[in-house]
Amino acid sequence: MSARPPENPALSDMQGEHDEPSTQTIQECLAWMGRYTQPDRVANLVERNRYLSIDGNLLLHLIQWMPSLFPKAQWIEGPAVTTEPSQNTLATAMLITAFKRVQIPVISYFCCNDQRNHAPVSYGTELLNMVFALIYQISTIIPEDLSSWLDSEDIPDLSASRLNSLQPDLQSLPAAIELLGDMLAIVPSSVFACCIDGLQFLDKEDEGEGYKACFQQFVKVLGYAQTGYPRVLKIWLSTDGHSGSLQDAVEERWMQTRKTVCENQDESLRIDMIQSLEQLDMMYMIDGLVFGDH
Repeated sequence: MSARPPENPALSDMQGEHDEPSTQTIQECLAWMGRYTQPDRVANLVERNRYLSIDGNLLLHLIQWMPSLFPKAQWIEGPAVTTEPSQNTLATAMLITAFKRVQIPVISYFCCNDQRNHAPVSYGTELLNMVFALIYQISTIIPEDLSSWLDSEDIPDLSASRLNSLQPDLQSLPAAIELLGDMLAIVPSSVFACCIDGLQFLDKEDEGEGYKACFQQFVKVLGYAQTGYPRVLKIWLSTDGHSGSLQDAVEERWMQTRKTVCENQDESLRIDMIQSLEQLDMMYMIDGLVFGDH
């Protein structure tokens, strides 16, 4: 685990526990979490995804789903034995690029089971790294004046004392997940995207009860963050193999699932649609973007 960030008493003095947070203070308190983001990995995947061939139905579904008002999260479940990186992983990288090209804010993370050094895997540490990376990415896109976007009673506790209490150790994991939920609520965009690949790597039934509770809470945070028009959070999750926690989310009806049935670099990526494309509603124009009225 990385060393603890240095204490910053000056920031704590700048803001009382119940004062309205300033964006500058939030970003300064969370700046150290930037070390957990993955710019090099994302850039590598974006470069490699130009070799990806995607089935036309899946591509049409992505085009319709990206800016739509349909809030349900999408889970693409691929086969457990795949190439590295898998086509699901490459498709997620492609989707991140597409969101950016149409100027939809997007945060992302790629869970990676890197066993090259043969060191024991700490799933709690990997989960914490992901949560920190997502929190940091949100902090870079919040408005300069939160009160211009939210009423004061809707602004969560983002005080310096709370933010500075987070440390890169597993004791901070529950509090970090809770903060992620609060941060998702303050993104100032009518459409906002979160793309995560490889959650099956972290969904471990044989881990301790404390870890399993944290992972399930992380999934619930994504579910509770679902909002309706005029603010829509688009969640895209891709896995190489099954995830019991994501299946629970499907059964709770805030997520849709689709399965890739082909994992061959010489063939198109195909999915078994739960709902056929013929059932999609008519498209209509809103603010210059194509939205699906679901």
